Amino acid sequence: MPQEKNPFDMSELMKLMDPQRYMDQMNEFMKQFKIPHMDMSALMEVQKKNVEAMMAANRAMMESSEALMKRQTEVLSQAMNEATEMTRAMGEAKQDELPARQVEMVGKVYDRMSSHTRETFESMRLAQEAAMERLDQRFRELLQELKDMSAKKDQEKA
Repeated sequence: MPQEKNPFDMSELMKLMDPQRYMDQMNEFMKQFKIPHMDMSALMEVQKKNVEAMMAANRAMMESSEALMKRQTEVLSQAMNEATEMTRAMGEAKQDELPARQVEMVGKVYDRMSSHTRETFESMRLAQEAAMERLDQRFRELLQELKDMSAKKDQEKA
C-alpha cells in the first residue's frame, strides 16, 4: 500500500515557499521585459527583500500554527482524562447527589472549554499581529527604497 502524504507536513509546505525558487521565477519573468531607465538588479533586490519578508511572516504563522496544534492536542488529552475522572466520580455518586453533580460537571466542562477557546484565540491574534508587524515594517522599507531609487534616477538624468 503506498504511503499517503501528510497534509500537515510543514517541511513540504515550506519547500513551496522557498524564496530562491520564487526569485528564479521572477528573474526569468523580468528578463522578458526591457524597461528603460530602470535598474533591474536593484528592482530584483527590492523584490527579493519583499519575498524574504513574506517568507518570514509565513514561517512565523506556520510555527505558530504548529504550536497551536500541539497545545490543542494537550488540551484534548487533558479533557479526556478529566472526562474519565468525572465519569468515575459520577458512578460513585449516590442517586440523590447525581443531578447536582451533573450540573457541576457541565459547569466545569464549560469553564474549561471557554478558557481554552480564549487561549486559542489569543494565541492566534498574537501570531497574526507579529506577522503583520513584519510585513508592515517591510512595506515601509520598500517605500523608502523606491523613493531612493527614483531620486537616484533623477540625479543621473541631471
